[in-house]
Parts: sequence; C-alpha cells; structure tokens
Amino acid sequence: MSDTRKSPLGANPLAQDFDLKSLLKFAFPTILTMVFMGLYTIIDTMQLKNVFCISMRFLILISISVFGIAFVFGSPLVCIFSEKGAPVYEIARNGFLIFPFSFLFCGLNIFTSATFTALSNGRLSAILSFLRTFGLITLLLLTLPKFFGVTGVWLAVPIAELITLIVALIFLYQSKEKYF
Repeated sequence: MSDTRKSPLGANPLAQDFDLKSLLKFAFPTILTMVFMGLYTIIDTMQLKNVFCISMRFLILISISVFGIAFVFGSPLVCIFSEKGAPVYEIARNGFLIFPFSFLFCGLNIFTSATFTALSNGRLSAILSFLRTFGLITLLLLTLPKFFGVTGVWLAVPIAELITLIVALIFLYQSKEKYF
C-alpha cells in the first residue's frame, strides 16, 4: 500500500512533518554543538561564553513566546478537536492551562544537554536527557495522579522539566570554571 499524501514541499510526505518546533528542537542545538566543539577545541573561552550567553537569551525569548502562544490559544486549539462542553474538552482545556509551562523550561534543558555533549561531557548530557525524558516523568506520572487526579498527569511534564532545569543550572554552575 503506497502513501498517496501530497506535500507542498515536493513528493516526500515526510517533509510535511518539518516545522519550527523541529527546527528549534534539533537544528538549533546541533548547529550550536558544532560551534561549541570548534570553540572548545581551539580554547577560545571568551567566544564560547559569548555564544553561550547569546544562545541562552535567544532560547529564553523563544520559550516565553511559545509559552504565551500556547497559553493564549490553548482553548481555541482544543475546540478544533472537541466540542465545547464535552468532558474531553474540559480535560484538555484544563490541561492546556498547565502543560504550556513546560515550554518555559524544555528548550533550555535541550540546549544545556547539547552543550555538554559538545563540550565532551556525555555523562552530564545523558543525566539531563534521562531526567527530562524518562526518569522524572515516569516517577511523576506514577505519583502525582494519586494526589491530584488527571491534573497530576498534566503536571508531570512541566514539573519534570523544571526539576531538570534546576539540575542543569547546578551542572552549569559547577562546570563554569572548566568550560567558561
């Protein structure tokens, strides 16, 4: 059975899956990883610190923007998939008042993990990636719903991202003498 979807970017249907989120999530850290590796290799710590600070400011701006957009347009977005007043609408609408908080932290976590990878510190990068994608989310999904019900499910990802950000900031602080 062949895939007959048409793509506005050509014949490849996979091109439809490319969006700004993918660009920010994968391309931005990958490009900066190469820059960091080059700067770290030639031991240009001033330039490395400069690029890192500019990148963090950019990611904070993008994170706040995405949070604002998701928070403001959450209810209209839920209306696309469910009628107002339906039980699933109420669950999703309430969730969209909680989940966007994860956008404030996830970009910085991905970037910090990529930074440690670029600086040849795979151990710290792996710890951050594990915490944000599996470890904390699993733990929080098993515990929070017992106390908060469905709201606990929605809280799991933002809390996992926040805890991971705190750990990332500790790692950055401890590593500033070595890398920056």
